[in-house]
Amino acid sequence: MIPACNEEEHLGGLLTSLVAASEHRPLRIIVVCNGCTDRTEDVARGFAGVDVLVSEVAAKHAALNAGDDSAGDAFPRFYADGDIQIDPASMCRLIAAVDAEAPRAAGPSVRFDLSGSPWLARAFVQTNERLPFYEYWHAARLQGRGIYGTNRAGRARFGRFPAIRSDDGFFDLFFDDDERVVVEDAFVTVSCPTSVGELLRNQTRVAEGFRELEAWARVNHPRGITHFEGASGKGWRDADLWRRSAFVAGLRRGSGVPDAVGFAVVEAMTRANALVRRTLGREVQWR
Repeated sequence: MIPACNEEEHLGGLLTSLVAASEHRPLRIIVVCNGCTDRTEDVARGFAGVDVLVSEVAAKHAALNAGDDSAGDAFPRFYADGDIQIDPASMCRLIAAVDAEAPRAAGPSVRFDLSGSPWLARAFVQTNERLPFYEYWHAARLQGRGIYGTNRAGRARFGRFPAIRSDDGFFDLFFDDDERVVVEDAFVTVSCPTSVGELLRNQTRVAEGFRELEAWARVNHPRGITHFEGASGKGWRDADLWRRSAFVAGLRRGSGVPDAVGFAVVEAMTRANALVRRTLGREVQWR
């Protein structure tokens, strides 16, 4: 299932791979065009066998729920962002990873496409990958991969997606570490921002998404948020993880210093932007 808002540039490549994967495993491909003002719907309808739903509301949670309603009893079920790229073999490996009776959730290994990104975006992404939090978190968590999915038993763990930005974080809360699988030989390519403005908007959404997720979970799923915060603390506070991290190794060599400075600049800008928007009552847009 693909919730897509103004993804005409990337959607075709993703659908090409999914249609190819359907030649090896039966797939029902659903694209939910939500709030689109470009040719996303036309691109989706250009692929035979792809079901296309249209919503005027630019809200990812609404698109996910509409797709779930349309999918009915089809399992396993995967949720994919419209701007990722995944090869057919990787998609088939993800599906195989959740082929079980017990609850199981899966996501791929991530590759970031920085080819069109400015230096500040490259510095941010490259430093983020080296941080012990990222290394610890991404060893088992499924957030930030652009695609995640589960089987019938796993999907029964939760109801409809709530009106929060972090849909993958919400999903992640319902699975324990031994129920999540990061499929090492399944790869997804995530497009990175091509401008500093886009990077800042993206990171502001991420920051607000985490804030929303914590607030939602404290009320609706306290067990999940306790586990979530425990993992977060582990990644930031464990001195041994810091000593062994790629981040510290880069600082020692000196090669990681410029990227670390860029990362700090983006973090400061993001926090300031989020604070100003909250203070002024300006909503952070879904897209």
